[in-house]
Amino acid sequence: MSVNGSSPFFESIREKLLILRARQRRLIAVGAFGHAIAGLVALTLSACFVESLLPSNDQLRWMLSFAFYSLAAVILFIAMKPLLRRSTMEQTAVEVERRVPEVREQLLATVELAAAPDSNPAISRAFCQALEQHVVALLDRVDHSTVFPVNSVRRPLAAGSVMLAFWFVVSLFPESHLWQRLGNVMLPTSGIYNIAKGQIIVLRPRPPETTVPDQEVMIIEAAWSETMQNGPTLQLEVRESVAPKASRVQAMTRREDASDPSRDSPAYIAQWPVEDRDFEFRILGGSERTPWYKVSVLPRPRIEGYRKVLIAPEYAGSTPKEIEEPHGNIDAIVGSTARIAIKTNVPLSRAEIRYKTAKSNPSSLAASLNDAGDGTWFYEMPIEEDASYQIHLW
Repeated sequence: MSVNGSSPFFESIREKLLILRARQRRLIAVGAFGHAIAGLVALTLSACFVESLLPSNDQLRWMLSFAFYSLAAVILFIAMKPLLRRSTMEQTAVEVERRVPEVREQLLATVELAAAPDSNPAISRAFCQALEQHVVALLDRVDHSTVFPVNSVRRPLAAGSVMLAFWFVVSLFPESHLWQRLGNVMLPTSGIYNIAKGQIIVLRPRPPETTVPDQEVMIIEAAWSETMQNGPTLQLEVRESVAPKASRVQAMTRREDASDPSRDSPAYIAQWPVEDRDFEFRILGGSERTPWYKVSVLPRPRIEGYRKVLIAPEYAGSTPKEIEEPHGNIDAIVGSTARIAIKTNVPLSRAEIRYKTAKSNPSSLAASLNDAGDGTWFYEMPIEEDASYQIHLW
């Protein structure tokens, strides 16, 4: 189909092609917009997810921000690239011929007859004009959606709509802190969101890296810095030191009565049962997180056996008697001396015996055990009457 010529017939065809080309440009723009929205939202969600995994490090955030803007520019260029190519009238005409083939046939016949009407006396000028008007009317009846259908942009529009809806749903959950993370990605260290400047302070244990005995409940207390009095709820994340891949997260309980009464911001408390393995913990709050703190677990001191030497009084006329038993009960004659030695599972720093008699001294008396140097601790006590005792280990 050629659109060259200056007659009213060709001017009508050119005007129709201009309308069709304008529709084509609009559809290309809509498709490019859908692709751009889908790509940018997907990139933004990915960047926010990566930012949530980063430690509180401004340099890493600047690197993420640079990568984010670079990829965003690439996505925009790819999405808008079709708009940079302007289709010519000939290309639009070829598209019309491909979509509506009957227009091509009648147009060619009309152009051939109208080119030299005098060569064929049987064809009058009025007849040629009628043919031209018929072709123009046929072009006017061509549906724009037939030549450039809306189906061509439905997929990018659907993708953009789905990504926008997903962004909206995720942003409704306050624990995701999506807008704060986006602020950290787009403007690192700018302070556009207070959470970017928040700092989590561990109040207990002090220092955070500590040593605790096993089979104990460890209390962990943390709070936001004074600049973040209304920060998000803190969470405790714990993982084993040996296998740090797997971790467990639990929410901390808000308490107004913090262990540090000078603080205005509330504290958050969590209790963690200590097992027989070393572990690490950190505190999470929004996009902020503390470093990993290692907690070394020591086996709780336990008495593995008792060696008791009973020395009877002289009137009994018996020799000292040595007994090894798993318990510390003593049966002896009044006036005897009992030497108690204990063997523990781990070395001790000190050991203490606390005993009380039923009659003469109902209050508890305490005395330190002596270190024998071979891993045992001992104490000698006189047997004057019925008594009970406990041994405390450190």
